[in-house]
Amino acid sequence: MGVSRTELLRACAAAQSFFRAMLKREDHGRPARDALRARGVSEEMIERFGLGASPHRPDGLASVASAKQLSLTAFAEAGLLYTDRGPASDVFRGRIMVPIRDQLGRPIAFGARVIGDGDGPKYLNSRETPIFHKSDALYGLAEASESIRSSRVAIVAEGY
Repeated sequence: MGVSRTELLRACAAAQSFFRAMLKREDHGRPARDALRARGVSEEMIERFGLGASPHRPDGLASVASAKQLSLTAFAEAGLLYTDRGPASDVFRGRIMVPIRDQLGRPIAFGARVIGDGDGPKYLNSRETPIFHKSDALYGLAEASESIRSSRVAIVAEGY
């Protein structure tokens, strides 16, 4: 039996906190901040949408999760770590991290864009998990819900 929904949500929340902290760090965050700035993404947008960065190393999130004695199994089931290839390692490396949130604003998955000419595909998204089903998630709904309620209008577009 897998881990609980609560543990998966806790792993995603811890990952978002980690990615946000990495974006603010001088060493790991600079390339991501520069890339965001070059695309016209303001500090306000970074904060509002909870953007972050994953360091360009195989064990950034894995090391922090281990040090905090968090369940590596939960991180693996949430699609954040590989645990079947030897020591736990990060799925997302050297990327701008975009949290995908549920209607309550809780992070349930991530979209990620490689920084510069990094390794792997340009875009990498979380796989489906017990808390994230692509067909059920609408990016930005939590941020737009108040405006949708007051105006009774929603405009839906593909992508982030």
